[in-house]
Amino acid sequence: MTPSVFLELLEDCNEEKLAQAIRVTRRAKSLNQIKSSLAGFFVQALKTGYTDPKEEALKRKESEEQQKQAKDEVRLKLEALKDELASKINDTIRELTTANPEITNQAINALYENPVSKSVIDEQEKLLVRALTIEDFRHERILREMVKAKIAELERENFRRCTKATKNASRC
Repeated sequence: MTPSVFLELLEDCNEEKLAQAIRVTRRAKSLNQIKSSLAGFFVQALKTGYTDPKEEALKRKESEEQQKQAKDEVRLKLEALKDELASKINDTIRELTTANPEITNQAINALYENPVSKSVIDEQEKLLVRALTIEDFRHERILREMVKAKIAELERENFRRCTKATKNASRC
């Protein structure tokens, strides 16, 4: 093979293909698998993309790493979106309760009327050995989340704005 033909061959391949042909050729040489010309084997490896079990394992490993990285990126983006939504919900609840402080009491009263939430409230009252106060609903995570969900239910229209993808994020 002339140098000009070899250079032409190199122009048609990328760096990874060239590196793979070199690795495969070196392994084949070290294992005495090349019967005739080392240069001919290399050229064929370069032209046709020869591979071997080690190359396939390397490609699988790289693919698995890329998939893991992509999953991690998706997970991080999802967590960021969840955090953003939670923040918007909290901001909306803050705005609603500031504009109408009675809405918290309305939500709590509605929770007492629901048999499922009433059982959770009863359990908390048994633990505290007293009736719950509004502060209990603010400080106990499960009670707080129940009140937030009930406020969101009572003020459904205000929360639709927060869950829609709008350009004007300040509305929520």
